[in-house]
Amino acid sequence: EVETLLPAFIASTVGYSIFASFSGWTPVFGYMNQSAFNDPLDLPFYAILGIICGLVGIVYVKGFYGTRSFFQRLGIPRFLKPALGGFIVGIIGMFLPQVLGMGYGWIQIAMSGNFVLLPIILIPVIIVAKIVATSLSIGSGGSGGVFAPAMVIGGLLGASLWILLNGLLPNFVPVIAGFVIVGMMAFFGGVGKVPIAVMLMVSEMTGGLTLLVPSMIATTIAYIITGKYTLYRSQVQSRIYSPAHRSEYSVPLLQKLFVKDAMSKKVITTTLSSPISEVAEIMAKNGIKGTPVLDDEGKLVGIVTLTDVLKTNADKRATTRVSSVMTKELVTTFSDESLYAAFGKMANNQIGRLPVVGHKDSRKLIGIITREDVWRVYNIEIMSKLEEVKLSGSI
Repeated sequence: EVETLLPAFIASTVGYSIFASFSGWTPVFGYMNQSAFNDPLDLPFYAILGIICGLVGIVYVKGFYGTRSFFQRLGIPRFLKPALGGFIVGIIGMFLPQVLGMGYGWIQIAMSGNFVLLPIILIPVIIVAKIVATSLSIGSGGSGGVFAPAMVIGGLLGASLWILLNGLLPNFVPVIAGFVIVGMMAFFGGVGKVPIAVMLMVSEMTGGLTLLVPSMIATTIAYIITGKYTLYRSQVQSRIYSPAHRSEYSVPLLQKLFVKDAMSKKVITTTLSSPISEVAEIMAKNGIKGTPVLDDEGKLVGIVTLTDVLKTNADKRATTRVSSVMTKELVTTFSDESLYAAFGKMANNQIGRLPVVGHKDSRKLIGIITREDVWRVYNIEIMSKLEEVKLSGSI
């Protein structure tokens, strides 16, 4: 959505300035001077963190949507489902109050390395409990967000890895604050599919860009590992998938395709003297909703549709001739006309099909095209374009 970048910059600047004027300019988590990245040998540690965040991210997403599917299938009244989810979360909160609320305070404690307030043995338990609690509260139909829980899970994953590595390599591991911050970035960047945005967002929340390089490593790895797994299933992979931008691709594409690419050459026709009952049988047998009408010389003189058939009383269809109900003022198209132009004729005249005629003889029927034919060819071309985009590595 490149068009929104400038408005987004302006809105963010104004919004931040107003908010910070009242709440203060101090970063949410406080600036950690010791978290600065200053040794390239630390990058492998952050790469490991990215792998862990990616793997746990897959578990989180699958658990989140698995819980939602379970509650959707659960055979109890809809209003009881959030109550049940909240009840279970409440029980978890009685034993682990750290999983309740946004949890930003626990991230701050983890950054400071205060393992008195946040015992080491509890950190992995809190991670699992936070995943379960978030899945239950939102998956059951309750209200809530996924950003703050992802920050907590990612930050505590970073703290857990730091504890492990510090025990193995006490003199080589950078400070814990860096792991917590990068863990937040990598985890949400992977499960939310917003790697660039989350790097800027969390850097602002922590008050510095000193960890940008290691966060790029970890977030990229987590993003790749999570692959198709995302918390936001309605999030499109690229602009070409977006319904909001469909017209940008459909109009040029339909202008490059022609009626001959989509029309049916084997046309089921009827005659002027055919009874409506016979036409109804033909339509039902062939699954069509309209058929051209030809005269004795095989020339196109009209078209009869399912609407015409239904307007005729059932008890009179055997005696009513096609000539008395057909549409005589035809809208036609040519085989070399663009699908965009042909579809425009259908839309403007509120019809579902067009007879295809010759340039030299407008009564010579050479085919028929329907709206379904247009969209069938269009979808085939779109899928072909998407495959090209995938192969080129643009997605």
